[in-house]
Amino acid sequence: MQDEGASCTAALDRAGVVWQPHQATRKIATPVVVPSMDFAGLKLSSSRRGPHPMDCHLALALATALAPALREVGVRELVFSELHDYRTLARRRSVLSRHAVGLAIDVVALVALDGTVLDVERDYRRGDTLRRAEALVNASGAFRRTISPGNDRRGHHDHFHIEARTPTDRPTRVATPIS
Repeated sequence: MQDEGASCTAALDRAGVVWQPHQATRKIATPVVVPSMDFAGLKLSSSRRGPHPMDCHLALALATALAPALREVGVRELVFSELHDYRTLARRRSVLSRHAVGLAIDVVALVALDGTVLDVERDYRRGDTLRRAEALVNASGAFRRTISPGNDRRGHHDHFHIEARTPTDRPTRVATPIS
């Protein structure tokens, strides 16, 4: 785990992400914070006060896979409701959520380059950009399949649940994104 963490933080440095180590955080293998919440030009914002600890692998996936994918559809910012939260899965109380290990983010809105806010709950069914963004995230291979209003109306009607893969996860690619 230490070697994986050192490799990840070195990759964050190569990606130009300004990060800091975070204090030991329950179940996060390599806890980091990104004070500016800027991941290669993709800004993250929340109404919750920071710091927002996350596993290095999530920070790296945000900077190297998510930021370029979202630039393709004209997105400059993600508004999130949840990052790290130590909890179990709703249906399987003995299994930790990926939020608990710092590898997941719940995104409630995307902000386009022109400042237009695309709210997941309000705009997912009406617009193409949110569905294209979801498809690009899935196609990147850096994340597990996004949980969204498109595949879980009950639990994810108002947000995208995005989980970073780690080197021990088996990478897969999803079908070609919607154009």
